[in-house]
Amino acid sequence: MMSAAKRSAFVLFLLTALVPAGCGGGGGGGGAVVAVAPAAPVGLSYSQGTATYVVGIFVNNVPSFSGGAPTSWTVTPALPGGLNLDPATGVISGTPSTPILQSQFEIKATNAGGSTQVTILITVILPPQNTLAYPVQFAVYSIDIAITPNVPQATLPGGSYTIQPALPAGLSISSTSGVISGTPTTASAQTTYTVTEIVPPSSFRVSELTITVELTPPMNLDYDS
Repeated sequence: MMSAAKRSAFVLFLLTALVPAGCGGGGGGGGAVVAVAPAAPVGLSYSQGTATYVVGIFVNNVPSFSGGAPTSWTVTPALPGGLNLDPATGVISGTPSTPILQSQFEIKATNAGGSTQVTILITVILPPQNTLAYPVQFAVYSIDIAITPNVPQATLPGGSYTIQPALPAGLSISSTSGVISGTPTTASAQTTYTVTEIVPPSSFRVSELTITVELTPPMNLDYDS
């Protein structure tokens, strides 16, 4: 049977073991530390929200946001070949290596307080292969006289053609061959036109033409003597 002295010692031992060390008075450092989550990042955007890049040319697309600073960045789906998302800063950079049609990419910025995301559009095109060539690049036409068709040289298979600004009245460009033809019907001051040849998915060439349309000079003019 345990004596009174031994029982007292045992109880004292239990109290010493169960009472936390910091529970005494005196204002010691036994208070609990409460972690406060940072503000979540908000308002994510990119300097180039809709971007067209050219294969072989370096790009640098910088994000902006408000609220708390992100601690990680992700993108879905993977960026085009040659482009990378910095997981610490969110900057998209690199030299694109593969052409793609316009595609959506979701960028997500996250910290302990939350996350924000934005969708950007990226197109990657091939560089112009060479200049689209027309045999007549500086043309002067006359009203009501059909022009000799201006036929582009060495066109690419499957190309389509546009021109800016619109040609003078009576002239047109074939959207499938790039040939400029017709009969001008009104005078037009000297103007520079840009023809663009587009070959899917991402190749293009351009050419600049200068066209003037003048009044038709009088023919067989005769004077009475």
